[in-house]
Amino acid sequence: MPRNYVRKTNRQSWDKNSMLKAIAEVKEGKCGYLSAAKKYDVPKSTLERRCKDGNELFQGTSKGLGSRQTTFTIDQEAELVAYVKSMDGMLYGLTTTGLRSLAYQYAESNDIHHPFNHESKQAGWDWMRSFMSRHNLSLRSPEATSAARARGFNRQSVSSFFDLLESIQDAKKFPPSRIFNVDETGVTTVQAKTSKVVSLRGKKQVGSLTSAERGTLSTAVMCMNAAGMFVPPMIIFPRVRMKPHFKLGAPPDSLCVTHPSGWMQSHLFEMWFDHFLKHTGSTLSNPALLILDGHKTHTQNIPVIQKAKDNGVTILCLPPHCSHRMQPLDVSVMGPLSSYYAKEVEIWLRNNPGHVVSLDQVATLFGKAYIKATVPANALGGFRKSGIFPTDRGVFTDDMFEAAAPTDNTEAYENLQGNNPIPSPVLSEPSTSALTTEGTSSHKSPEEIAPFPKKSTDTLKKRKTNRGRTAILTNEVYLTHLAEKPSTSGHITSKKKRTKQAKRRKTPTPVSSDNDDGDVSCLYCNDSYWKGNADSGWVKCRHCSSWAHELCAGLDDEDDDFMCELCK
Repeated sequence: MPRNYVRKTNRQSWDKNSMLKAIAEVKEGKCGYLSAAKKYDVPKSTLERRCKDGNELFQGTSKGLGSRQTTFTIDQEAELVAYVKSMDGMLYGLTTTGLRSLAYQYAESNDIHHPFNHESKQAGWDWMRSFMSRHNLSLRSPEATSAARARGFNRQSVSSFFDLLESIQDAKKFPPSRIFNVDETGVTTVQAKTSKVVSLRGKKQVGSLTSAERGTLSTAVMCMNAAGMFVPPMIIFPRVRMKPHFKLGAPPDSLCVTHPSGWMQSHLFEMWFDHFLKHTGSTLSNPALLILDGHKTHTQNIPVIQKAKDNGVTILCLPPHCSHRMQPLDVSVMGPLSSYYAKEVEIWLRNNPGHVVSLDQVATLFGKAYIKATVPANALGGFRKSGIFPTDRGVFTDDMFEAAAPTDNTEAYENLQGNNPIPSPVLSEPSTSALTTEGTSSHKSPEEIAPFPKKSTDTLKKRKTNRGRTAILTNEVYLTHLAEKPSTSGHITSKKKRTKQAKRRKTPTPVSSDNDDGDVSCLYCNDSYWKGNADSGWVKCRHCSSWAHELCAGLDDEDDDFMCELCK
């Protein structure tokens, strides 16, 4: 079809409903062709052909494109659309080149007459635009999603979590005011994203002022319940000692602490848990349910788990790499909080020209953003969308698990095959193409031409990780197992661990050419590698190549894949 086609006649401008009524009256013998055509304002000749099924291409009220026909039938295009949607759900979305190549191969494999280019072996741009327009498809910029998240959010993990959640609710029947979720988020002196600004059309570069190229990271610990109430936050500043002015402007009754890394540590989480007990009044007679992710400071923290048991708090751990869908704070609060904080930083920079945001302003800016983001509607929406309250595992539909299908052994891939909306190649609708496939015995579906990505079973290896699995942490069996497990803190005494760490802890490369001694500093605590404790574990960010202490990054000896919070 030509681009920007302008219709030059009023053919087939009749209304489908009017044509349907006219056909019904003629076939029932209530009136003739001419009177029905005048009554319903439809063409007499068209009405007569539709009543006698004289049109080989179109019957009933269907309309075509006149002399220009689509290459594929309705069912064939439906197959292509379903395949495109499935690949998109598995995070392997087709590009324009991929879609055009698939259309060419689909036509060739099924002996469909087509006008596509035999040299490039691709469909044309005009076909692609028309196809996308007919089926409500558009080009989108995808959001980068880690392989761990794609692999982690699968049907089995989600079902295991809801089995535990439902068993807890059946036994203790926690009301919404006693179901809590806790999570940490990074707060930097440089906003994560900038707002759009009005600028000249066609200008090559449009800038927006930030405090620095890289910010100083602090951590905010937030907690809310399913009734829309929030526990005052905890803010961890990356300093050795607390200064009184750090607390200025923080949300009322906030807990402000310091640590050289600015990141959550086991003893800091214990401090936060005392803060949690104080504000929630949790006791054995007034129990609560606390849902959290599997970070080591949560799941391997024996003092916290013991305090929870003594105070009637049941701790339930989320499945690994599922927080983007199953953690209420991540689902509905952290996003608005980040946007509001970025706007507050921009307002401060605009009102204080020549100055930059430092740790002295973090609490104030965070406090303003916190008040806007922590509204009851966000809390209620987070628990509802994650299916935690009201408890509903049905909030996660089949298409949400498609991303895990390529790396699942059998179950997710088989479920995808069983629930895939790809229709069968039976031509149930009248053909919209002058040349159609004769017979369906040799019909090849898009999946047969370009199979869905699937990882080989012999390459599927069990990944070692210290992240907490789905479990009730306050269960006596879990606590006993954790107490018997060798501690990973302190100096490394195992020869195997020393060897593994020595292989990873290579001499860091200089950050810049100005650094003649080749020394680097920890990303979190700014400690020098050579002047500090070189025996402590170091790890390198796979994205920005910055170095950090394993302790500051909250990693264990077996955590090989590391990305710093600023890059995240």
